Amino acid sequence: MLLMTLSICSLLLSSNADRNTRLLWGKTIVRIFNKSEMQADMVVQCWSSEDDLGPHTVKFNQSYEFPFKVNWSGSTKFLCKVKFGNGDWKYWYGFRYWRDDEVGHLVGWNVNETRPCRSDGACMSYN
Repeated sequence: MLLMTLSICSLLLSSNADRNTRLLWGKTIVRIFNKSEMQADMVVQCWSSEDDLGPHTVKFNQSYEFPFKVNWSGSTKFLCKVKFGNGDWKYWYGFRYWRDDEVGHLVGWNVNETRPCRSDGACMSYN
């Protein structure tokens, strides 16, 4: 218990105190916008090692979002799969703490048939 208390104090006093406070107590939201090049409906499903959020159908130019808490070790990640119309499933990490935490509480994605791009312009490739 003492070790855990010291670890929390160390996180809060470090140079990244705001980021570390969110790691311990804050919520993050991932918001996925359907930006289909064909203006098709999108089916998206995201999951982590602890949660499977199930499939969600999202109309063109609409969004789906989910809130969660990052785990204390900062290893939280959500894998997402998406398909447009009758297309194939495409996969990418909708959230990885080490990559996305710098964005803040809201991690937005503009997703189309070609690639997912974060709202700040950083684009990824589908796996």
